[in-house]
Amino acid sequence: MIITPNSLQKMIKSYLNEAKIKKYTIIADLKSLDPPDDQQEVSVGITPITDCSKWARKTVKGKKQFNAWLGYTNGIKIASKVKWPGPQSWVKAADLFTRINKDYDNYKSYNDECKDLLQSIYDNSGISNNSFKDYGVGTAVGLYYLDSGYHAHSFYGASTGRVKMGGGARISYGPYFVVKEDTSSYKEGDLWEPAMIGKDISFKPNVKLIKQHGGFCFNTHMGLIGAKNEDTGEAIIYHNISGKIKAVPVSKSNNCLIMWAGVWPKPPLKTARI
Repeated sequence: MIITPNSLQKMIKSYLNEAKIKKYTIIADLKSLDPPDDQQEVSVGITPITDCSKWARKTVKGKKQFNAWLGYTNGIKIASKVKWPGPQSWVKAADLFTRINKDYDNYKSYNDECKDLLQSIYDNSGISNNSFKDYGVGTAVGLYYLDSGYHAHSFYGASTGRVKMGGGARISYGPYFVVKEDTSSYKEGDLWEPAMIGKDISFKPNVKLIKQHGGFCFNTHMGLIGAKNEDTGEAIIYHNISGKIKAVPVSKSNNCLIMWAGVWPKPPLKTARI
C-alpha cells in the first residue's frame, strides 16, 4: 500500500505472524505499524519518499532538513559513538579528500577507502547500541551501514558541510579542510570552496574548526526511534531504504550500527499507545 507524504496511517500490518504484541508508545503517524517484538529487522510498509532523512524528518515534523551525513554537525546530536583517533587520522582524511576533490567525477572509486576511514572513527569501546535504548520516541539516529555504496559521497559532502556532495548550499559546519600550500590561485590556509572541485590542490585539516566543533561524521543512513516497548524499554528503530520502511529493535540492529542520536527542533510530538 502506497503511503502519501502527508500520512503514514494506512501502513499494512502483515509481518506479525507469531509475535506476542506488548504495549508500546509510538509516534502517532506510525500507529498503524505494530513494532517487531523480539525479532530481527522486518519490513513494515512502503512510501513514495525515498530519502531516508527526509522521511524521518517528515515523520516527526522536524523543522530542519539535512541529509544523513550532515545531521551529526547540524546541531541536533545528544549522544555519539564518533571518535577520531588522533592527528594521523586527520592527515589520512585530508589526503583522501585531496584525491577525491581532484578526481571528483570518479568519487565512487574511493568508496572502500572512505568505508575504512568510517570504521576507524567508530568507537567500539564507547556506548553500545543498547545505550540508545534510553532515548525517547522521535529521537533521530545516524546509522552506519557497512555495505553502503555512499561512503565516498557522504565523506566528501559531510567534510564540506554542504548538500549535493559539496556543490550545494552550506547547512552545517565546514569545510574541514583548507589549502595546504600556496598555488597560483590560492594561499595556504584558504578554506575549501566549491570552485575548487576538480582542481589539483592539496589540502590539510582545518585545525581551527576541529578545535571549535570536533570532527564530522559521514554515516550514510538515518532513521528514528519510532516506538518503545513499555514493558522492556526496548527502543524500535524505523528507517527508510529507497521507499521501503523497516523496523528493528535497537538490540537487534546489527546491520545498521548507531553512530549518533539527536533531536530535531520540532513542535510537540504526538504519540499513541498500541
